[in-house]
Amino acid sequence: MGAGPSPGGRIGAKGPWAMLIRTILLPLAVLAVITGGTADGSFSRTSIDVALTRRLAEGDPVDGVQVPPHRP
Repeated sequence: MGAGPSPGGRIGAKGPWAMLIRTILLPLAVLAVITGGTADGSFSRTSIDVALTRRLAEGDPVDGVQVPPHRP
């Protein structure tokens, strides 16, 4: 027949873990997604130095770093 427990049978060791995930961890994950899930000082960028980026793209050394020019 099926691989699951029969009606009225024992749940086994996986039952408590499944209830923990359904009742606590899943709502926490949903809440984190809704509220943004990040704190101040996260990975978001605040500004980009356009002139410095242009110099790097052109191949000028900046602070001792040489980036080869882009060739399509």
